[in-house]
Amino acid sequence: MGLGLLGLALAAFFVMQAFALLPHPADEGIYFYGAWRLSQGTWPYRDFFHAHPPFHLLPTTLVFWLFGPSELLARLPTCLGAAASGMAAFGITWRTLPDVRACVRAGAAVWATTSLLFSESFLKASATDTGICQATGWLALGAWLLTCGRPMAAGLAVACAPLTLLQAAPAAATLVLAAGLRGRQSLLRTATAAGGLYTAVHLLAWGLVGSAFWQQVYGFHLDKVGTPGEGARQLGFVLFDNWTLFALAVAGAAAELARSGGSRALAALAGLSAGVTFAAMATRPRVFPFYFQPAFLPLALLAGWGSARVAESLLSWWPLRRRPGARWPLRQALGPLLAALALLGPLREPLRTWVSPRRSEQLATYAQTYGWQDAPGLGPLNALVRAAFWQSGVRVPGREAHALTQYLWQRSRWLDVQPQLVSAVKAEAARNPRTLLLGDSTVAPAVAFAAGVRIPGDVVDTNVQRFRAGNLRLDEVFALLEAEPHTLLLIGDSGGLGSLPALRAYAQQHYQPLQVFSTRTASRYTLWRRRPRGEPGYKRSRETWPRAAENDINAASR
Repeated sequence: MGLGLLGLALAAFFVMQAFALLPHPADEGIYFYGAWRLSQGTWPYRDFFHAHPPFHLLPTTLVFWLFGPSELLARLPTCLGAAASGMAAFGITWRTLPDVRACVRAGAAVWATTSLLFSESFLKASATDTGICQATGWLALGAWLLTCGRPMAAGLAVACAPLTLLQAAPAAATLVLAAGLRGRQSLLRTATAAGGLYTAVHLLAWGLVGSAFWQQVYGFHLDKVGTPGEGARQLGFVLFDNWTLFALAVAGAAAELARSGGSRALAALAGLSAGVTFAAMATRPRVFPFYFQPAFLPLALLAGWGSARVAESLLSWWPLRRRPGARWPLRQALGPLLAALALLGPLREPLRTWVSPRRSEQLATYAQTYGWQDAPGLGPLNALVRAAFWQSGVRVPGREAHALTQYLWQRSRWLDVQPQLVSAVKAEAARNPRTLLLGDSTVAPAVAFAAGVRIPGDVVDTNVQRFRAGNLRLDEVFALLEAEPHTLLLIGDSGGLGSLPALRAYAQQHYQPLQVFSTRTASRYTLWRRRPRGEPGYKRSRETWPRAAENDINAASR
């Protein structure tokens, strides 16, 4: 029964993943393009900038080596990493509850899986390749291997998490400590395997590409311009948006900590793992919600364990309830139940408003109407999903939508002009095989990857943070464009590379608009082509570029 329910949960999750095929402006295009170029023999850090550890690109690169590059296959590692976390939640819950009846065990395992897979932030993160789903998938595999008594394999899996994304490091360290629950030998083997692999990969990368590896993976993040208090604000958003998971985890922790023995220590370590991730990310100056995702698996495990303890206590008490002296299972059942009911009932809004006043204000005032978009490949299932979760596509102030509805609303605001952008670039490349493409890194790399054209100098990451940190200068970009006159420019009307006035001035002086693309969400992207030589037009001298670039970055920093 348990495996059948797990299969249904995974099937529902994969149905929702079909909506991830709707492209959005995001950094995932950087990683698709980077994996494509790596599969062709170029090296990250040496040949192109890559701000993540090396294991982020490897799964996608392997898929491209085996089957060739495609947008569909590029999303496979993210989807499978997220699904692996759900399967691990099931497996870990099942293996750590040997003292409850089979039906309770199966129900708790499925409860943990669904609590994780269908939490709002987890769903949204699984739709975009940031590396976090692959990293948490490795963490989940490591945790499951520990429950199977395989510390060496667990250590290797755990090390792969921060080698994919650094934000997984606090959870990885806590998981290594958790190996100590099986004894000193288990802790030593897990730590040796994890530390050995992590160190070996760093030394290998250093030997292959030199100091660029350290500068890009570590130095760049240290040099980023952040906002004081941003981490705490994002933590508030995450707790607000995933309050049900958090409340169930608190109730589960109360049920487990009321016991004695190994399960109590396991629950304490799960709570510690989530707390360490929350604290580490909340104290950083520049944070995104998905940074907190490594905390979600331990929270889901606590929810699963707690549901099992409550159900087992009630089922054991029920046949004996009429016997003289029969006592209510206050500690194991009623206490956690009351905690969950309080957190999800009368205390819900006061506490959520306290943890995130900003999100509470947004919920109370924000209105929006969304336009439905079918997911590719779902066919008739689109109608079923729409009927069940779309809620007419209207966000009403003060009324909170279900996590699945929030996810569908977000995915509906897709980059609907991307197919036209790809077609336009392909047409230019057919006319001139030397065509290249450069632009905003939230759009241009994905278009270049889909169109099969290169980016000049493989400057795939044009995030404004790179200019602010000083490891990319506008004069370098201008020099590339001068050296590659067949380069198309793709920039948006707001944000990103197109927000720099010197870049816009350069485009207007040296390029001409080829086509303007307007999205359904009122964004505009312009594709520019180099003006033919000799055409009248003012040309800024090269000597002024560095100064103009410096003025741009100073203005952006203010």
